Amino acid sequence: MFKPQYRITDHCLFLIGKIADLTAKINHANITFPLMTRMQKEAINRNAHASTSIEGNTLSLVQVSALSDNRPVDADSLQKKEVANYLAALRGIIKNASSAITEKQLLRLHALIVRGLVADAKAGQYKAKQNYVVDANKKVVFTPPAPSECPRLMRDLVKWVNRKSNTHPVIVSAVFHHQCVSVHPFTDGNGRLARAAAQWILYQRKFDPRHILSLDDFYANDRQRYYAKIQQARDLDYDLTHWIEYAAEGVVSAVEQAYARISKLALSSKQKIVITPKQEQLVELLNMEGVLNSPDIGRLLKMRRFYLLNQKESVTTQLDWTDYVELLPIRDEKTRKKLERRILQEDLKSSEIRQLVRAISHAPKSSPKLPPLKRPADLRLDTFFISPLRAKLEDGEVLIDCGFFVNWPVTKEELKNLDITSEMSYTYAATVDRVIDG
Repeated sequence: MFKPQYRITDHCLFLIGKIADLTAKINHANITFPLMTRMQKEAINRNAHASTSIEGNTLSLVQVSALSDNRPVDADSLQKKEVANYLAALRGIIKNASSAITEKQLLRLHALIVRGLVADAKAGQYKAKQNYVVDANKKVVFTPPAPSECPRLMRDLVKWVNRKSNTHPVIVSAVFHHQCVSVHPFTDGNGRLARAAAQWILYQRKFDPRHILSLDDFYANDRQRYYAKIQQARDLDYDLTHWIEYAAEGVVSAVEQAYARISKLALSSKQKIVITPKQEQLVELLNMEGVLNSPDIGRLLKMRRFYLLNQKESVTTQLDWTDYVELLPIRDEKTRKKLERRILQEDLKSSEIRQLVRAISHAPKSSPKLPPLKRPADLRLDTFFISPLRAKLEDGEVLIDCGFFVNWPVTKEELKNLDITSEMSYTYAATVDRVIDG
């Protein structure tokens, strides 16, 4: 009989309390289903992107969203199949959110997740051969139970999940997640199944009833920590205390992100308000700007559309689109990345981001490295003037002013062959090709 070992620490109680407080606020928010429907769709896409990326899938969130909308995506067919399967699995879980989680249901879920990715005989079937968990260097870090033990271990786990108890849904979900990846009952798809079923457990227990939480983002944002936490519990003789705290931190992160979006749109009216997608955009812009006139609304909505059409696939998913719009003037990739991190760390407002961007844009720039001295073959410049401009030069180089706002670096050796004047006067030798009257 499966009996997990863990302690309920003060930190765990604090996290669960925080989760309860934020979910209550979400449930009592005065903006209802049109927004929730959009957030649910986004959560499905983000969870599918995160969970498959943990396993090495390289499709971006933009591409995953396109697949979700049945739009064409130029990518590897197997990677697209993996994402499409997981999207279907998540939708199936939501459709059957209140259904009992049985061994048969888990096998069906696995078959859906790996359909077309493994041999049909392995889809929805326990492993027939011993498998291993390896690290990036292909070194074995964990040996799961033998194939003959898997059916019994999974049945015991399902019985524990379905027993009557007052255990908090987050704890039940976390325990299942860890035990499932540790039993590693299938040839492939163990992690994806564990994460999907862990979410199903939360839904079944009426946690996240609107299905708007992107839980797997937390794991995907730091895969090494995710793997380390799984292994840590194994190294501690399967004491799941720290793992449960870690999983609860992930739920807190997801709930905070959902509440942050809803709170931006929350109004003071006591009456529940239903808004359209365009109205949601306008409320977001009003919160960001404070006061909007008609030209502002048109300009900002165009900026938002521009962002959605041109968003970068590599950007941090935690930033709002409004933050990215503010960062558009920053062309240097390294500078923009630094600003993205600072925005997240300091929780900067749009006005503060704007001030930073303005300061960077108007900061004096060091002169770029100039190209080597090269003059047109048919134009001879007889005299030069030492340039007063400051520029980063190589050792032994001097900057000369060639006139026409042109400055070139030359070596001291080249300088010996040039006629340097003490005043700004230039002498050119040229021939007249033609004269145009007027």
